[in-house]
Amino acid sequence: IFYGNWQDSDKAIVNDFLSGLGTSSFWNISTKYYNYNLTENGEPGPKKYVSSTVKLGKSASDPNRSLGTWLNSGNSSNFDDILAIVQNHIHSGELPADGDGIYLVLTDEETVEGDYCKSYCGCDIVFANGTFNSSLNLSAPDYIYAFIGNSKACGPNGIFSCGTNNFFVSPNGSPHIDQMLSPIAHEIAEAASNPDVTADTTAWNDVADGVNDGSENGDNCAYIFGSQAKHDHGGGYFYNQEWNGRKYFIQQLWDPDTQ
Repeated sequence: IFYGNWQDSDKAIVNDFLSGLGTSSFWNISTKYYNYNLTENGEPGPKKYVSSTVKLGKSASDPNRSLGTWLNSGNSSNFDDILAIVQNHIHSGELPADGDGIYLVLTDEETVEGDYCKSYCGCDIVFANGTFNSSLNLSAPDYIYAFIGNSKACGPNGIFSCGTNNFFVSPNGSPHIDQMLSPIAHEIAEAASNPDVTADTTAWNDVADGVNDGSENGDNCAYIFGSQAKHDHGGGYFYNQEWNGRKYFIQQLWDPDTQ
């Protein structure tokens, strides 16, 4: 969901990125993660690995910022404005209801959310129905969704908080949009590796043991771009991935087999 004022050229950057993510070395690591249900005896059931396919689904736009420019503010009547945006677009028929999908709400340069600009660059959530009293539709299925913001909304120094290296020039000529791609990959990987944890389901989270900090796989490598990063001397930007005729600069992902 492109929330707010998005240029077609910027939408194209995001769509090209998402449509090729499943072919990347980043996503190859994602496929090493699995989930399982507990048996009646409390033993682990068969492992269900993350799919090797990342399919770009249907997109929708919210150009008039239906819930305003400050989402999840203290005055919001919803438990979560991001989920409300997702539900609204599903109910209107613009997006399908897909319990196996990951819904992304990507905000523009005039929209902020909660503590965005202060504490995080994005977040992924699963909504368990019936848990909260709110104006949300609690009879709807569980949805896995994520928010990623445009750092330009945080003022002139915003990109320095969520971006790395490509502050003034970037691989696709739009620094703030290029900066969003790493958090997008981060949140999709986390949503795929631990979408829902219930009494009879176990998903991946790093064990807090004094060495590891109990974080998700994207958090463990946040802002770490690896030794393979390349510098395009002609363009003046850094990149470490390429597909769909574009270059990207995204973080690494925690490898459960080797780390």
